[in-house]
Amino acid sequence: MDPIELLMDEHRQIEVVINAIRALTDHTRGDRRISPTPFLELQQFIYQFADGSHHSKEEQVLFYQMAQAGLPTDSGPLASMANEHEDSRRYAAVMGAAARACLEGEWHRQSEMVAAARAWCDLLTLHMEKEDLVVYPAARKVLGARMAKLPALFGK
Repeated sequence: MDPIELLMDEHRQIEVVINAIRALTDHTRGDRRISPTPFLELQQFIYQFADGSHHSKEEQVLFYQMAQAGLPTDSGPLASMANEHEDSRRYAAVMGAAARACLEGEWHRQSEMVAAARAWCDLLTLHMEKEDLVVYPAARKVLGARMAKLPALFGK
């Protein structure tokens, strides 16, 4: 499979989760308590798939190859994407900590849990759009025929 198509397919999978979390958080107005379990599950999804698998492919393979081809990593799209990956990790950590606190009866942290989940959804929605429309087309242009070797590197 084309490596960019693979990454974009993974974006579509992440969007399904984003839509589910948005639907859940839309019902958290006021003082109504909601289960922190879906937020802990989202944190695991982020750590295992969105960050652990998808962002790893981008950072360790695609962005690295683009940098090897001459794109700067300290400014521009690659730096921006890497910073947003870090922001994603921070939101996941805050959300998970607040969710665990809710499980222990600290319900005053529910708003923090929900806010971090919403912030993650908003960040990733815009982030994936930038990758789909800017970074991935730039990768095709810069890497050319070298794109063919990326799928093998994704598995390492």
